[in-house]
Amino acid sequence: MKETTSDRSGRVDSALLGLALLVGVLALLVATGGLLGSRTQAQGLLDRRTPSPGGPPDAQSTTGPTPPPGVDAQGVTIASATALVIPGVPAYIWHHGCGPTAAGMVIGYWDGQGFDALVAGDAHTQTIAVNEMIASDIVTPSHYSDYSLPIDSYPNLLSDRSESPVGDEHPDNCVADYMHTSQSYHYNYYGWSWFSHVGPAMENYVASVGHPDYYADASNLYMFYSPQLTWDNFRAEIDAGRPVVLLVDTDADGNTDHFVTAIGYDLISGTPYYGCLNTWDADIHWFEFAPMAPGQYWGVYGAVTLRMLSLDEHLFCPLVLRDF
Repeated sequence: MKETTSDRSGRVDSALLGLALLVGVLALLVATGGLLGSRTQAQGLLDRRTPSPGGPPDAQSTTGPTPPPGVDAQGVTIASATALVIPGVPAYIWHHGCGPTAAGMVIGYWDGQGFDALVAGDAHTQTIAVNEMIASDIVTPSHYSDYSLPIDSYPNLLSDRSESPVGDEHPDNCVADYMHTSQSYHYNYYGWSWFSHVGPAMENYVASVGHPDYYADASNLYMFYSPQLTWDNFRAEIDAGRPVVLLVDTDADGNTDHFVTAIGYDLISGTPYYGCLNTWDADIHWFEFAPMAPGQYWGVYGAVTLRMLSLDEHLFCPLVLRDF
């Protein structure tokens, strides 16, 4: 049947109406942040990538300033007489993320081991300077103002200054900045961080101090992938006086959720245990050294090691960087 002028006019009117509705929906999404939020989540999902070709899938922390409901945060609180603990590791309490707090304890420890330009003043206690090293929040703009705000929680991701346009955020100035903690662009809710960002964050923070004689070398070890985290190389790090950041599964659901600072090891009735500072209190807690799995409380996904060297050690003793 031949199309009439009236039919053509009706089709045009329908198309224009559809276009107007589409423009209205897009305008509403932009006005409410919905369109940006969708792009952010899509980008964040792309960031669930392998850190290197053929490497393991990345994993993330999801906890907040207090233990999740039902989680036993105490573990074994009294170690055996044969336990080995690194002395002098400061116990910091959760400050805008367990990842930067756990890594901050490692930085604070090395500050007391001859690398005393890493933190202003005494890093043995959690001073204002220590908190600024972990996640800046005193002077605006800061990590807190640019990335923690607006405070969000799963599943409602809110856009922050990690999103476009580039350049409206402050220059990185703390461990949390270098770790991309809480940044919506990386699909991090408030306090969340990715495992693959921990090592580079510690290295970049040390570099940002600008001391010509400081060299930081971070490495990732995995329970299920290569390079593998084993009881032997974990003990080797502790024996060498190097605290380790662990990503663990506190509630035994088979998914990572929390970063801790491992500072010791023990054998209790023949079972290997790691001793850690859990970012929620100042005590040492002991949990079974075992890979994460459903039913395995505080099971381990992987470890991030950090070795601090003087520049001379780095240049003239390269073999000390890898002894496992």
